Amino acid sequence: MKRREINVIIDDDLIEFLKAEKLYQDFIDKKILCYHCNDVITNENIFSLFLNDDKIQFCCIKAVCARKL
Repeated sequence: MKRREINVIIDDDLIEFLKAEKLYQDFIDKKILCYHCNDVITNENIFSLFLNDDKIQFCCIKAVCARKL
C-alpha cells in the first residue's frame, strides 16, 4: 500500500480542505458517508478523515466507528 502524508486538519481548515480536494459540494449535499456505518457526515458528527486505497474516507463520532480506526 502506498502511503501518503496528510497534515492535521482542524475545524477552521475543514472547509478549505474539502474545497481543495473537490469534496465540498458533496459535503454540502450530504453525499459523504461514514466509512463504517454509512451515516451522513456533517459538521456535527465528523470525527476523522483517513486514506483507504488512496481515497479520502470519513469516520463519524459514533464510538463503534471511531474504535475501528
